[in-house]
Amino acid sequence: MTIKIQTLCLATIALGGFAFAFQSSKKTSRQDGAIPAVAEPEIHIYRADKLAGMEIMGGGDVPIGKLDALIVDSADGQLAYAVISEGGLLGVGGSRRLVPWIALYFTPKSKPSKKSEGECEIRTLLTSEQLGACPSFKKGVAILPAVERQAFVCAKLPADPTIGQAEPGRLVSTADIDGSKLRGKQNEELGKIEHVMIDPMEGRIAYSVVELGKLQVALPWQKTTVSLDQDQNLFVVTDVPRERIEASPPYVEKDCKKMACREWLEELALHYEVEPYWTKSVPVVAEQKR
Repeated sequence: MTIKIQTLCLATIALGGFAFAFQSSKKTSRQDGAIPAVAEPEIHIYRADKLAGMEIMGGGDVPIGKLDALIVDSADGQLAYAVISEGGLLGVGGSRRLVPWIALYFTPKSKPSKKSEGECEIRTLLTSEQLGACPSFKKGVAILPAVERQAFVCAKLPADPTIGQAEPGRLVSTADIDGSKLRGKQNEELGKIEHVMIDPMEGRIAYSVVELGKLQVALPWQKTTVSLDQDQNLFVVTDVPRERIEASPPYVEKDCKKMACREWLEELALHYEVEPYWTKSVPVVAEQKR
């Protein structure tokens, strides 16, 4: 399915975990009446696995649950749904509800702690009662079109008309992608996907971090596909030769800011001969009211 999202009218929208931001400083001169260029919007990229457990504030500023998992459309890397746990520990002893990704919005905390510059708040207009009416989610159970439509109805959002048109199995959890094997086009094992990096502003996966022996590199999602083996275990396939992956722009996890700056991301896209992920056109849905 094609998930439709809207850029919310917020000064900054961000997710928790490790927050990486870059603000372009390019400006044009005012000489000769030139109009200064508008600064590029910030890029925010986060490890999907670091978002699990974040509290979600619902209607009336009341906590309604915690973010349990992220569901993506593996065909294009778009964020499709969030799984929210209500009651019990994360994913244990409570119910897990499927909510359209666009029903959530994210804002940075006004006074983040010194330990985490990327702290933020996740909010939704849903109440606890509305969340309780959303369809339940069970790991390993396919998300059927009827379940998707129910999720949109419960969130009071217009259902995507493309629901049900895609082949089964496209919707997968980022938790299942993390740690999965990376294979080449001849089914040779190249390495593994360590974790997935997402850009919530664009509503899609930015890239995956791949482990090739002792080497860590970034691989754009456009160069991968998801498949299942005979035991229904997820693995990721790429047609990029190992040598080309190893020669990609250096990835340094500790250098968070650079790994999310526009120049490095454009260099990464150029190396793999793909368009930067943010150039994908994203349709607009009805505005969320705050």
